[in-house]
Amino acid sequence: MNTEINETVEKSLWDQMKSSLNERVGSPFYFSFAISLLMWNWDIFYILLFESYSYEKLSFQLF
Repeated sequence: MNTEINETVEKSLWDQMKSSLNERVGSPFYFSFAISLLMWNWDIFYILLFESYSYEKLSFQLF
């Protein structure tokens, strides 16, 4: 019993980071954050995904 507790407590930092990442990636908070980011910046994503071929038509003259 004590050895099992010691083994679970004395995990390496890398194992703790992997387990916390596995818990957080599947959480609905990150899903809603990604959806809200997509909704607020839909025009940027639209240009990057569907109108990337027309960047050559746009000519920005800085000077």
